[in-house]
Amino acid sequence: MSKLAIIGAAHGQLPLCLKAKEMGIETICFAWDDGAVCKDYVNKFYPISVLEKEKILSALYDFSDIFPH
Repeated sequence: MSKLAIIGAAHGQLPLCLKAKEMGIETICFAWDDGAVCKDYVNKFYPISVLEKEKILSALYDFSDIFPH
């Protein structure tokens, strides 16, 4: 299965989330919870600031089998 990480969950990312869901792509999204309209359309949502690179990378290791553990 294809996987896609999406940084941000506001209205600008919504078309991407919807298209990925339509195509059967597993999605993970990172953003503040407040105003995160995409969180209901992705497979996994993390309420992490897009500026917290280390936390995002850590979550991606758990999400993807392509990253070495």
